Amino acid sequence: MSQLETAPIQDIKRLLGAFPVTTLKEAWGQVKGSKEEICFAAAQERDVSKLTSFILKNFGRCKLHVYVLEPHQNGTDITTALEGAEQVAVDGEGRTLLLTRSVYSVFLKDPPEEQTVEFLWPIRLETIGRYTVLSLVVLERNPCTYFDRDCYQLSRSLDERGITLAIEKLGFQRADLHLGVKTLWDEDYMDSFRTKFKKPKSTASEHMDEELGIKKNNPALYEELKSSVMFVTNFQIEPEAGACVEDFAIDPSAGFISFTRYTEGAGDADEVVHKLLEKNG
Repeated sequence: MSQLETAPIQDIKRLLGAFPVTTLKEAWGQVKGSKEEICFAAAQERDVSKLTSFILKNFGRCKLHVYVLEPHQNGTDITTALEGAEQVAVDGEGRTLLLTRSVYSVFLKDPPEEQTVEFLWPIRLETIGRYTVLSLVVLERNPCTYFDRDCYQLSRSLDERGITLAIEKLGFQRADLHLGVKTLWDEDYMDSFRTKFKKPKSTASEHMDEELGIKKNNPALYEELKSSVMFVTNFQIEPEAGACVEDFAIDPSAGFISFTRYTEGAGDADEVVHKLLEKNG
């Protein structure tokens, strides 16, 4: 039996809590109340087919961390790096949805007690051109929000660092995304308001006041960045581009893209990733 069939109701509830409330209301419109109440009612319903369809449809609207990898020379299966991962479904575009578990251990005060909080962790794998793309839903950073007593986190059984280290041990290499980033920037699809980059003998950071775009407001810096190695850089999508993603961060040198906000339109984060990789060649 799948984890969606056997997981405790509270685990399903926490899983659904990783999705924006607008998507939950679309899927469970008959349930009135807060986001927490909708998640609880949907978890109690435990319609596995509906849950699976919901996750597949709305994955791209979550807060996501995306890792872009070069193809493995030996054709190694990347899923061996995803501890305990269960394949849930493959969508119409060939993207594989997996679920694994991350267990947080916490220490509660007054009285002292150790507890655990388990999260079902949605992960998606897809092939875009020559790249393998690993997307992870960003989980709750503070498990203490689930307790009404003072507490602190002791450990976590599985985290992104552990996953990325396991992937590196398998021989997967992060893709260099400079070409895609600089092409979309040149085409005015997006503009950056904060960047970290390599200078000849140092590493520099720039943060524009009021989050103004560098290309529009500091052309000299933009010209310098066109030929620079860039690290974590924050971009805003230009309004005329028609995407609902307000902003995102990317480290072109590490093949890493971070979407720190929910999106209103299904697949908008996916749209950004696809455009970027299309330009990256």
